[in-house]
Amino acid sequence: MAFFSGFGQTYFVSLYVPDIMKEFGLDNFSFGLIYGAATITSAVLLILTGKLIDHYNLRSYTLAAVAILTAASLVVSGSNSLLFIFIGFLGLRFGGQGMLPHISQTFISKIFNRTRGTALSLTSLGYSMGEAFFPIIIISIIGFLGWRGSMTLNAFFILFILVPAVFFLLNRRMIDLNTSESGTGEKASFSRRTLLKDKNFYIIALNSLMLPAAITGLFFYQLVLAQEKGWAAELLPASFIGFAAGRTLFLLIGGRLTDRFTARRLFPLYLIPFIIGLVILALSSHPAAAPVYLTLAGISMGLSSTVYASTLAEVYGTHNLGGIRSVFTAVMV
Repeated sequence: MAFFSGFGQTYFVSLYVPDIMKEFGLDNFSFGLIYGAATITSAVLLILTGKLIDHYNLRSYTLAAVAILTAASLVVSGSNSLLFIFIGFLGLRFGGQGMLPHISQTFISKIFNRTRGTALSLTSLGYSMGEAFFPIIIISIIGFLGWRGSMTLNAFFILFILVPAVFFLLNRRMIDLNTSESGTGEKASFSRRTLLKDKNFYIIALNSLMLPAAITGLFFYQLVLAQEKGWAAELLPASFIGFAAGRTLFLLIGGRLTDRFTARRLFPLYLIPFIIGLVILALSSHPAAAPVYLTLAGISMGLSSTVYASTLAEVYGTHNLGGIRSVFTAVMV
């Protein structure tokens, strides 16, 4: 789930931005409006559907997300108007950036307790794999097949790889996400009705919003950033290897630290590497600044993947975690 969520992540979609803008005659502002509207709409949909994972069959819920992601890729590839571009981006953001990570992190958070941090860190390695694999490969495919051909190939890749994997891995008796080791010794779970009355909600939401908001903007306009800095177009995509390396290493480290010290203690600290990276990016136009900034951003992302998800389970319990996570995820989206 984590790996395939890359098809809806901003770093992935941004690889298609120059070609789409050129073909449809869009400037940065116009394209940003379309993409932003699709992203906000996907956040609303996630709030409405995220709680269903607490009550419905896991395989059916997962297949629905896969179907949305596949259909969205085909819609984008065959789009002949801005309306279809919007619909396609909505599906990519909702199915990929929204639902697949939601499924992965909710499932793991519910069935693990004492080793939740380690479990989340291992499953979240899929994000790092996608960030290392997709940018270079997709740029090559776009150069060979064009952006439409590349997006069509994405749909078939999802369909013929992820769908069989879901049936194979979830073909046994479905795990009841409300019955797990996580129920032992935890405080009573919150509901979405009481969530907005809790002061911790606003503290966690504001803290969690900073990193994805900044990363989204920087990744979405990575090619524009390269032009402003006078860097080669390939520099930032190639530097994602540093992002993936930093994220991978601190995914594993963060998981162990979370299990040892608890997520609540680590939560105020995970943004520090990213802040240092932003300072370097702002002050330097040297090509070496690109991999350094992305590596530091990856460190914060690696820590956040385990610390943030574990914090929600520690603070709010796991019984209604799917519904609660969808609210936080929508805020970040």
